[in-house]
Amino acid sequence: MESNQRLFKNKHLLLFFSVFILLFSQYGCNKDDILDRSDAELIFSTDTLTFDTVFTTLGSTTRSFKIYNQYNQTARIKEIRLSGGENSQFRINVDGISGTEFKDYEILPGDSMYVFVEVTVDPSDASLPFVMTDSISFLLGNNPQKVTLAAWGQNANFYYGQTICDEIWDDDKPYVIVNSLLVDSACFLRIEEGVQVHLSNNSRLFVNGTLELNGQIDNPVILQQLRLEQFYRELPGQWEGIHILRPSVNNVFSNALIKNAVVGVRVDSLPENNNPKVSFFNTEIRNTLSSGILGITTVLYGENILIYNCGEHNIQMEYGGIYDFRHATLANYSSSFINHNKPIIRASNFLATPDALSLAPIYATFTNSIIYGSLDEEIFIEEAEPGVVDVEILFNHALVKTEMPEDTVFFNNVLRNMDPQFTDRFEKDYTLLNGSPAIDAGTQDAGVQNDFKGNMRSGQPDLGAFEFQ
Repeated sequence: MESNQRLFKNKHLLLFFSVFILLFSQYGCNKDDILDRSDAELIFSTDTLTFDTVFTTLGSTTRSFKIYNQYNQTARIKEIRLSGGENSQFRINVDGISGTEFKDYEILPGDSMYVFVEVTVDPSDASLPFVMTDSISFLLGNNPQKVTLAAWGQNANFYYGQTICDEIWDDDKPYVIVNSLLVDSACFLRIEEGVQVHLSNNSRLFVNGTLELNGQIDNPVILQQLRLEQFYRELPGQWEGIHILRPSVNNVFSNALIKNAVVGVRVDSLPENNNPKVSFFNTEIRNTLSSGILGITTVLYGENILIYNCGEHNIQMEYGGIYDFRHATLANYSSSFINHNKPIIRASNFLATPDALSLAPIYATFTNSIIYGSLDEEIFIEEAEPGVVDVEILFNHALVKTEMPEDTVFFNNVLRNMDPQFTDRFEKDYTLLNGSPAIDAGTQDAGVQNDFKGNMRSGQPDLGAFEFQ
């Protein structure tokens, strides 16, 4: 019995000393494994971290870079310091901790560590973008290193959830709308050529009065998202869109680009007469999460319009209305951000609620236009109570992707299911290649003398927004 107890104690003593020796050896090993070379250098994923245009007073998105330890010993960074300190317009976070100065950070052999950076640019008197710089310094051993920080700042005219009346915006500085903007009843907002309007997430441009977009062919009005970093430049759904409310009248969009919204332009219902609530001239709408144009019992006119890369429909006409589109190029294909699975055109003559079904006649004409995409069927007409109200959809001298029988809608001189041969849709170039069936396939009755780029339409016009050159 005593022999067994001694054996048990000896085993425990042996285990204790084994663990002690192991811990001691590891401690000694770790101490010896700290990198101690005066010429040692860290490796960075970039030597300059840049931010695209950041509007003053509004913070940037977070960017990051990595620090790599290329050695087989632990790298102990004596100091990491934001050079501008507390006065810098940049903010840094090292391995999850915010601050301006950090001491004795260790990176294990072959491992890495993140540094996160944001910037908020203070306002200035400059109208053009200006550059802000700073740096983050690193000290490993006796070898100082740095990563440069650079951001382009842009002053702007800011609107925060306001209601405005009778304003004219020129292009001295961009306009930034945060938490939406309302053009009041019986008031106007006139936006002149070259103006860029940026709207924050969930913001809309509401119009109870009149909105005029007065761009020029070579200097359009642009309405787009707030974030300008590379990733966001063609990302759908970053702001809600333009919303033309029921009291609004006489809206004119000329030479405008509307991009990266949820719905490009929504036009609400029940006009007092048959005058267009919105007239579109040389207008491009792209990268919408939902529809490019959504009309609800409204009256719209458009010529030389280009709408593409829409998450739902390029043109959506609900609960009746009157629509007249001439020389429209409506194209849709799936992309990195858009899954094209709904037809380019949708039209309906009804509004269904839990309590009632309301009907309204719909008249829509597409003259000298191209409606083409990757679906076999790019037109969807949903008619409730057939024969009760008029449903007249006319494609007059058009190229159309459809499997619908000709007696379902009205076709006049239509090219069905023929590739229009766009120059390069991947580069957003919807001009026509030589040999396109859309060349000289139009009618002069459309009465549109110039194309989207201002080129003269001579002789028999081409289909779509662009005349072949």
